Amino acid sequence: MTKNLWLIIGVFTSLFIFSSCAHTLYPTDTLTYNYGMKMMSDEELQTKARVLVFMSEKEIKGDYSVISVNSYTPLNIPIFYTTKSQIKKKFLKKAVIKADEQGGNGVIITAPGFYKVIKISNWDSDSAKPETFVNLIFDKTVMNKFSNGEVAKMSKSDVKRYEAMFPEEIKLNIKSAKTLEEVAVIREKLAVLEAYNDSLNKSKSSIAKETEEMEKSLNTLEKRIQKKIAKEAKAK
Repeated sequence: MTKNLWLIIGVFTSLFIFSSCAHTLYPTDTLTYNYGMKMMSDEELQTKARVLVFMSEKEIKGDYSVISVNSYTPLNIPIFYTTKSQIKKKFLKKAVIKADEQGGNGVIITAPGFYKVIKISNWDSDSAKPETFVNLIFDKTVMNKFSNGEVAKMSKSDVKRYEAMFPEEIKLNIKSAKTLEEVAVIREKLAVLEAYNDSLNKSKSSIAKETEEMEKSLNTLEKRIQKKIAKEAKAK
């Protein structure tokens, strides 16, 4: 095949994936959470420090030039390895690593799976200090906004946003937890969400249902971790 034919195939593939994702929600909190939890090695943390991630051009301060326009097009395997799940889990990491390879020091996310690699003029990314890995399961920022009554005082739109954000955070925590210490923190978050719902003038069945489902998932995870610990203890 000629180079131009491959280019045409690539464009149509990108358009197909974009159209299939057009009506799918990709919360920025989910993308950044998975990105933070997957950039763990010393090399990845150094790369993370050198390349800044922007969800819009408005976030960028100063001049910049566009190095390339790229797409992340993972293979779609229904149920097991869908495009949606891979974009949620890997997109930002792939974009940042590619930007670093191309000599960029920033990426602008333009759509699910699509991004621009940029060079920010007034920032010396080579001198950036390596980041430190932070286990986001132990981050109680959102939880505290519920427990201290801050969410209850917010506008209706912000309340909706936080009521969607907190369960999503807990679900992500459950998916990435590997220790009983992490399980204990997640259980604390669940208790706060449940208490918040009970405190409403009229509790929301959607939150109650989500809480119940997450509790079941967490119990299953806890048993799995306990079995693994017991197995490892026997092997010693």
